[in-house]
Amino acid sequence: MFSRIRCAFFCLILLFVTQPAWAMSVYTCPDISKSAKVGGCPSDDELKRMFSNICGWQDTEKENPHAEGICKNYSLFKKAKNTALWESADGKYDGYLSCDKKENEIKASKLVKISTAPKPELYRVICTYEGGSELVLRTFEACEIPGAKLLGRYIGRMCEAGDKDCKAVCR
Repeated sequence: MFSRIRCAFFCLILLFVTQPAWAMSVYTCPDISKSAKVGGCPSDDELKRMFSNICGWQDTEKENPHAEGICKNYSLFKKAKNTALWESADGKYDGYLSCDKKENEIKASKLVKISTAPKPELYRVICTYEGGSELVLRTFEACEIPGAKLLGRYIGRMCEAGDKDCKAVCR
């Protein structure tokens, strides 16, 4: 009887000691060439309607002197909002990528960096490709990137072809 209790106690301690290894997830950036466009690009009429509704400015030719950011003029707004939803092959990553770029140009781009952006109760793993395209994974796990440093607004690292450390470790 005593040995069964000791055995059970040992197994319980072993379970708690090894639990963090079980809870760890490692995420690598997806191959953008295998990602797919799952949403359509907005038409010019839809973009003009969005500009009017969001920015409260009808004139797409003149600059709005009272606005800030993308509402300053229609060309800035169009550059930011002329996007379509893309998804990685496994469906874990998604992002709104520019409709001004051809699909084959997006799919040919190489991974440039991986970064994390913590928000309250949510972490984002951001994979940035040539040309600025970003595919993002959202998770409730706290994520870190080995060898990361501050890169602009996010903590991350630059990636090179075949870089094995270009990954996010989340717990």
